[in-house]
Amino acid sequence: MIWETIFCSDLYTDEPRSQDPLTLYPMRQVWVSLDKFYPGNVYGIEVYIWADTGKIGHIQERFSTMLPEDAQIASLNESAVPLSSQTSKEQLNSLSTSQIALPTTFAIIMLGIVILFKKKNVPRQRSLKIGGLILCLLMTSTMFVSLATVSADPRRRATVWGSESTGMSGRKTTGEIAQQQATSQHISDYFKNDAFLSSNYQGSSSIKSDILYNIWYNERNYDRVAVLDFDHGVGRWDYPEDNGNFHYMFEDNVGKTGEPPNYDHLVFDMDVADQTIGKSFLVFINTCMSANLTYQSYNNGNIQGMPYAWTERTVHNRDTYQGFTTTYHISDDAYNRPDTGAFCYLGFSWGSAALDQTIIRWLSKVLHVD
Repeated sequence: MIWETIFCSDLYTDEPRSQDPLTLYPMRQVWVSLDKFYPGNVYGIEVYIWADTGKIGHIQERFSTMLPEDAQIASLNESAVPLSSQTSKEQLNSLSTSQIALPTTFAIIMLGIVILFKKKNVPRQRSLKIGGLILCLLMTSTMFVSLATVSADPRRRATVWGSESTGMSGRKTTGEIAQQQATSQHISDYFKNDAFLSSNYQGSSSIKSDILYNIWYNERNYDRVAVLDFDHGVGRWDYPEDNGNFHYMFEDNVGKTGEPPNYDHLVFDMDVADQTIGKSFLVFINTCMSANLTYQSYNNGNIQGMPYAWTERTVHNRDTYQGFTTTYHISDDAYNRPDTGAFCYLGFSWGSAALDQTIIRWLSKVLHVD
C-alpha cells in the first residue's frame, strides 16, 4: 500500500475546484494492491483525495498490460458477486459514484491507519481486531466496485496510449503533457460509459513491449477493439527488420532517444501488423504521417503503412478504385465518400498538432507563416 501527499491541479480530477485549472492543491494519493488479478488484469485500486477538503478527486483501477509469470488470477467465482433476490437491475444501475467510491476510500484509509498503528506498536490483539474489520470493509468495497462494472460488454475493448517522452527532455511541453493526460482519461471514460472495457495506459504504461502484447491480446480476446494513441512519430528507412524500405512508426513513453534511435521504444507498422488480425475497428493515431499513403500494403512481403497494419485494409478512392470492397479496402474520404464497412482509421497525412496548440498556431507552423 502507498499513501503519499502530492500537489495537483483539477485538470486531472473529475470535478473542477476553481476557475483557474493551474492552481495546485494538496492531495492524498492512496492505492492498495488486490490479492489477485481480476478481470481486465486489475490488480489494485487508486484513490485521489483532496487533503484540505477530504473530498474524492478521482478513482481508478490499476491495470497490467502483461501479467507476471507467477500471477495469481482470480477465478470466475472469486470475481463474481452473488446478488440477493431483493437486488434488482434497476437498483444496481441507480448506484451513484459516491456510493461506489465511499466504501472503497474508507477501507483504504482504514488500512493506512492500521499500518500507522503498527508503526506505533499497538498491541497485537487490538491490531488483529482492526485487521479483521478492514478485511470486511475491503470485501464490501470490492462488492460495490463489482456491481458498478457489471454492465460492461465483455466483447468490447478500448485502450488509450500516450508518450510523455520521458527519455527526451523538452520534446513535449508540460502543457502538452497535461492536456494529454486529461484528454486520455476523458476519452477512456467515454468508452466506459458506452459499455467498453476501457483502460487508460498513457504515460508510464505506454512501453513498446506492453503495447505490442496489449494489441496481440485484445485482437484475440475481443470482437470490437478501439485504440487511441498520442505520440511523436513519422518513420525511418533503417528499421532493422526491413532495412532500406520506409516504415512508419510512433514512439512509446520513453521516445527515440538518440541517433540512431533506440528501437526498443519505437513501434513500427510492421510491429503492429504482426499482432493484429483485423479486430481494430476504430483507430486514432495522433502522430505525424500516421495516415500517410505514400507507402501502404506489402512491399517484398513486408507490410508498410499504419492504416493497413491496424485494419488489414488498404485506403483508396471508393468511387474510382477498381474492385473496391470493404473486405479489403477503406474509403480515403469518410466525409464525402463513406464506405459501408465497420472500420474507421484516423490519422495525419503530414504534421499533427500538439494538444496544447490552437488551430491557428498549428497552421502557422505547418505553413511557415509568422
